[in-house]
Formats: sequence, C-alpha cells, structure tokens
Amino acid sequence: MFRDTRNWHADARLPVAPLQGINYAGYTNTGAAMKKAVETFSADGEVNRSIVIISDGEIMLPTSAQTLASVKSFQEGMADCRKAGIKVYMLALGGKQATPQANSYASDITYEIAPNVAAVPVLGEKMLMDNWPVGKILRRADASGKVDLSLPVPAAAIRHLRVVVRKTFGDGTGGRLEGKDTGHEVCDGTSGRIFDIKNPGDNLTLRELKPGEQAELFPQLEAELTVETIHEEETNKVMVKIVPRTVDGEGQSLLADDYWNGKEIPVWMDDDYYVGTVQGDGILVEVPSDWQGSRVILPVFSEWGWNVDCKPVAIAGLA
Repeated sequence: MFRDTRNWHADARLPVAPLQGINYAGYTNTGAAMKKAVETFSADGEVNRSIVIISDGEIMLPTSAQTLASVKSFQEGMADCRKAGIKVYMLALGGKQATPQANSYASDITYEIAPNVAAVPVLGEKMLMDNWPVGKILRRADASGKVDLSLPVPAAAIRHLRVVVRKTFGDGTGGRLEGKDTGHEVCDGTSGRIFDIKNPGDNLTLRELKPGEQAELFPQLEAELTVETIHEEETNKVMVKIVPRTVDGEGQSLLADDYWNGKEIPVWMDDDYYVGTVQGDGILVEVPSDWQGSRVILPVFSEWGWNVDCKPVAIAGLA
C-alpha cells in the first residue's frame, strides 16, 4: 500500500523501485491496509490526495470472521475516501506464474463503473452472472428437465455450489432445487437465475428446466493437504505424494472417485510447475533424485475447474 499526494493525472509513473523489492505472499488484509492509509492523512485535507493499493489477491484471511472484518474495514475506508475526496487506485500484481491458485471465486468485493444510475441494476446483474473466473462445470437437463448437481468429490468438501441457468430472449427459465442443503439464495434476473447453495448434500438436483437446458456449476471446495516423499527402489525414482483431504474430521480424499484416476494436474513447488498424476487417493509428482524439498507445494486445482480453499504445504527432501 502507498499513500501519495501527487497529481497522478500529471505524473502517472509508478514507483518502480519500491515495487521491485516487494515479496507478496500469504493472506491479504486489504481492510487493514485501507484503514491505515486513510488514518495517515491529516484532518484538514491535503490537495490531490490518493491511495494506491497493490495486491496479488482478494481479501482473504485465515478465518471467515477475520475476512469479514477486513471486508468491513475496506468498505468503511472506501466510504471515508468518497466523503473526503481521496482517490483510490488499485493495482493487481501477479498472474499464473506468481499466483498459481488465486481464489478469485471467493471474492466479496468487485468493482465496475456504471455510466449512469439507470445502468446500475443491469451492471450489477452482469457482475453476478460473470464474476466466477475460476472453474466451471457444464451440465444439461435430461428429458425430464432434471440436472444432477452432484460432483465426484465427497460432499463434506463442498463449501458452496453456485449454479447459473441463463435466459435467452426473455425465456422464463424455471428451476427448483431438490435435496438436502443448508439454505440457498436465488437471484432471478433478466438474463438468468443464480442459485447459491451452502454445504450441499448428496443427491442434490435442479428440476423443472427444459430438456437439454444448460446449467453452469461453480464449486468451491475446502481441503487440507497431506504430503510425503516416496523413494521407489526398483526404478530409483523420487516421488512426492500429495493427498487433498476433507476437513470434516473424517479426512476423506477428494480424489477417491475412479473418475480422477490417471488425470494430470500441474503442481506448483516453490518456483516451478511439475506434472502430477492421480494414482489411488493422491497426486504423484516425480522430482529429481537430488531434490532438496519444497517450502511451498500446491496443486493448481483451477485446471480441473475447482476453486479449492487450502493452504500450501512443505516437505524436506530425502536424507
């Protein structure tokens, strides 16, 4: 975060030297950064005041309560800036190389600019329809108008399942959820319907659609990673085995379903990608025989259309 009093319209250069020394990693407490930035301005009001927020991810902290508190601080800071005439600039750093598993799906705040007040409802609906950049699974209704919403992962791993059924040419798309879930919210707009399902159970279906009508599924999963190093003596290969497990106490593997067997997935290990292959209940990655271990290991679940909330793990190499 930078606090700046220059006229950015006259001097749009970024402070390149300080940026080069930034090591961005871990959780993102943008709310605290915004609060600190606002507090540094004097009460009498300086001219051409601005705040530059630099981040590699959305607001995200270890617990939901901490995340919500940070979101609230950020929103309050934005409101204070509007009242005081302080301009806020946001710069996103990174990309697939630097942030291999950005949790964009869970973002609580997204900004667009409406040209006028009348455009706000339409723009808001468009944001709801389009703001799920990580992962999408397509399903079509069968002859009876039913869409199966189950996924080849344990139900205990699914935190949210968002379902979008798009409307075309004013079509009155229906849709009725059937099965066990802990509550859902429905947005019925001009361009589609959105179902937000929390902790969905097994056998959850969407009915009363037209045969062949398409539903878009956006799963958000929660897991913890276990990792071990394996030395295959016969082949002299060194393998790293990564198992994503549910956090519900039973520790079920998310990959136990035969559907995943043999599938490949990139795995980020410190500063490079390795090819991982699903075998049994985990992901196997072959590493060099002189491998010394990794501080950061994280499968790139978004390649499968998954948005998985989990922390990277570390492991030492073989002695």
